[in-house]
Amino acid sequence: MSHHSSWNIPLLLSLLALLFLYWLLIGFLKKRNHEQIQITKKRIYSFTAGCLLLFITFGSPLAYYSHTYLTIHMLQMSILCFIIPPLLIYGMPASAYGTFIPHFIKKLPSSTAALVFAFFFFLYHMPGIFNQVNTHHLTHIAYHALLFLSALLMWLPSLFHFITKGTGRPKKTYFSFMMLVTMPACVLLLFANHELYSIYQPVHGDERLFSAITDQRISGLLMIILHQLAMYAAAKLNQKHSPDIHVPPTSASSA
Repeated sequence: MSHHSSWNIPLLLSLLALLFLYWLLIGFLKKRNHEQIQITKKRIYSFTAGCLLLFITFGSPLAYYSHTYLTIHMLQMSILCFIIPPLLIYGMPASAYGTFIPHFIKKLPSSTAALVFAFFFFLYHMPGIFNQVNTHHLTHIAYHALLFLSALLMWLPSLFHFITKGTGRPKKTYFSFMMLVTMPACVLLLFANHELYSIYQPVHGDERLFSAITDQRISGLLMIILHQLAMYAAAKLNQKHSPDIHVPPTSASSA
């Protein structure tokens, strides 16, 4: 596969359509709520950055190299699950959460949301599951979609009250809990003393920068670093960022 053919044009068009719908949603909510809602440029930039990162991660030649290096693949997964979700959540208008988020999700305990994601995240890194998922195209897409949706579910409790009310602060322990429950998958890669994934075992004549074991360990370390940075940034956002979305009392109370 050439580098030129590794650009995913359908994904690009889909994300452009999503951004167009996002702008339509903002316009609709502003018109419906008149002066009761303000969407700052920071939030618009956040949502746009999330879409851009999604394209760079899965629609650029980076995806091509993810089939050769486990490190690149785990970089993809970390961005998909720990960087893109908070960017998209933070960028959405508060009124949209009150309108489109089902009530049972709003009431879902944050620890349950984190455990659901951690289960699918760890399961994905089990060698048998990983090799099967990444050798079948449809299964690959379906499981990545499942991980992404469960990541959104995990991140939502940590940012929801801050976005909708501007006064809520999630407990610092939740960010620590999120980090803790996702750690086993990282530790598995970091300390395994044998090659875990057959699809990343080098073949004869395959030129690599480092061995498969080194690739695994770099992957585990990279995941830990990115996860911690994402948690730290989200915690700082909740501590220091002043509210810039205003919603009617009835909408806030329903959250």
